[in-house]
Amino acid sequence: RNSCSTNNGGCEHICEERRNRFYRCRCRIGYQLADDKRKCYPVDPCLSGNGGCQQHCVNNNGRAECQCYAGYYLARDRQTCLDIDECKVMIGGGCQHDCINVEGTYKCVCKKGYQLSDDGRSCEQIIEGCKVANGGCQHECYDQPDGGALCGCRDGYQLNDDQKTCSDIDECLSKNGGCSQICENTDGAYQCSCNAGHILLYDGKTCEDINECIANNAGCEHECINTEGGYLCKCRPGYTLAADEHTCNDIDECLINKGNCSQVCKNEVGTYHCDCYDGYVLTEDQRTCISQFIRIFTLEQSKKLKRIMLGVQEGN
Repeated sequence: RNSCSTNNGGCEHICEERRNRFYRCRCRIGYQLADDKRKCYPVDPCLSGNGGCQQHCVNNNGRAECQCYAGYYLARDRQTCLDIDECKVMIGGGCQHDCINVEGTYKCVCKKGYQLSDDGRSCEQIIEGCKVANGGCQHECYDQPDGGALCGCRDGYQLNDDQKTCSDIDECLSKNGGCSQICENTDGAYQCSCNAGHILLYDGKTCEDINECIANNAGCEHECINTEGGYLCKCRPGYTLAADEHTCNDIDECLINKGNCSQVCKNEVGTYHCDCYDGYVLTEDQRTCISQFIRIFTLEQSKKLKRIMLGVQEGN
């Protein structure tokens, strides 16, 4: 007795005998063997390349079944969809006048002097062009020699596909409407504006930087530096810019290493100076203090040296 003869070998679908009493399980078309090598689960063929279908794929018990959208029919290869010429199949598509086939559908058109009715198939005569309800035009209406009407739109609008209504043209979509910075579309027109720190010129399109420093130094206490679209305040040496970014506060240089003074540092508005204790004097670097007795001695020695040097020169 072989293995497949008992409970189908445990296989959910097909049990296939092999040599030496071995067997294996297989699945029917549209199914795939599970990890346990016995059970089968359905595979959706539409998930791979749309099942080979050009348009719509339907999973039919594990097989890909191709279907077409309205206005198309399935070709002989059962995958490709071809356009239905409704004007031929439906004998004029049910149009009263002319039928024009388009991809996936069709449309009815009327002869001159007639217009398409609301049913999209029948045609009704146009009466006196623009005299009745402005010819159906939303904006401008122009009488035609055949009694019909031709619609037009005002500046800033374009004629829609129905050849009657008008929709706004967004001028900002084309080269930003010619605006150098901000373009804002409005109904039938558009408007240019500028970013902060700029002003619109007389052409109504170009933006130019505003020099804020001209008016009252832009509120800066010391220096005002104009930048593109703004400005910066700057303080003179010895000052630091306050949190309001306009006011300048004195820097107390004496707080940092006593302003490099060897003895006494005295802060002043916008600057500082070094000083010495009693009995000391400042050297030429205006920072170092030495004893005034050493300075007197140094000066006397310097004078003697100069006299000696002069004597040597005279002897020569």
